[in-house]
Formats: sequence, structure tokens, C-alpha cells
Amino acid sequence: MSEQETTNEPEEMIRDTYAPITISMAVMMIFWGLLSHPFGINIWWMSIAGLGLLAWGLFSWMKELCYEWSVQDES
Repeated sequence: MSEQETTNEPEEMIRDTYAPITISMAVMMIFWGLLSHPFGINIWWMSIAGLGLLAWGLFSWMKELCYEWSVQDES
């Protein structure tokens, strides 16, 4: 019988990032601003802030993924 070799090397993990939480908060802010408008509450600025936060979150997440892929390609 052949024995399988086991290695105790840990798998490489992707670093933690706040981008997914930022994106979900941005989507919530966008819809909060859009849904509150018909009720006479004029918080359109909430949607604009949400759009800005969404753009920043997507940019930072894509930047992090590109960095991880480039490090992975080098090894």
C-alpha cells in the first residue's frame, strides 16, 4: 500500500479587506436615499454619498484583487 504524503504547509490566504462591507453599506445608502424621497423626506444627498462610497469600495476591492493576482503570478 502506498502512503499519501501530507504537508503541514498552510495555504495562502487572501488578506482581509473592508471593501465588501463598504460596498454593502453604499448600496444601502443609495436605496435609503431613493426610497425616502417619495415620502417627502429630501435626503437625496444620501444617494450621492452612497454612489461615492460604492465607487471607492469597488476601486479598492479591484486594486486589492489585482495586487493579489500579481503576487500570485510571481510565485
